[in-house]
Amino acid sequence: MNPLKNRSHAKKEITREELLSIGWTGTRRATAFEWSEENRKTKIEAAGGVVNAYHQGILEDLRNSCIKLDKGEGWDSPGPQEKQKSESEVEEGRFLLSTNYFKLVYSPLAELIEDESIDQATKNTALKTFRRNGPANAPEELKEIFRKRRALEPVDKKKKK
Repeated sequence: MNPLKNRSHAKKEITREELLSIGWTGTRRATAFEWSEENRKTKIEAAGGVVNAYHQGILEDLRNSCIKLDKGEGWDSPGPQEKQKSESEVEEGRFLLSTNYFKLVYSPLAELIEDESIDQATKNTALKTFRRNGPANAPEELKEIFRKRRALEPVDKKKKK
C-alpha cells in the first residue's frame, strides 16, 4: 500500500457554499474607474448627499482621488535589493513600494481582524471590501504618502482631470 496514492481519497471537496460562507469567492480587484465610482458614492452618501459633500469640500477631493502611476512606480518598483537604503516611499518623483508601505496599508485590517469583539461575518465583509478597494480608513502616514505623490504630478496633468 502506497500512502501517496491513497492520500487522494482523504481529500475533502470544498464547496462553493463553504467558500461563500467565509467570504472568499467572487472578489476581484476593482479597476481604477470602478474604485473611483464606488469611492465617490460612498463618500457622498456618508456626507449626507451631494449638497453637503459640496459644502464640506469632499467633491473637490473626489475629483483628484486617483493617481496614474508611471513606469518604475507601484508594482513596477525595483526590488528591495535594487532599491536605495532610503525609507521614503516617494522619491525622485516616483512612488516606490516598501515594507513600511505594506505595514501601513494592512494595519487597519489587521487591527479589525484581531479585535475579538467583532463577529466573524463583519470581519469577512471587511476583508472582502479590503481585497476589492484597499483600505477604507487609511492611517495619516499613508495619506501623507498620497499627498507627497500627488504634489509631484505635473501641473498640466492636474488640469486635465
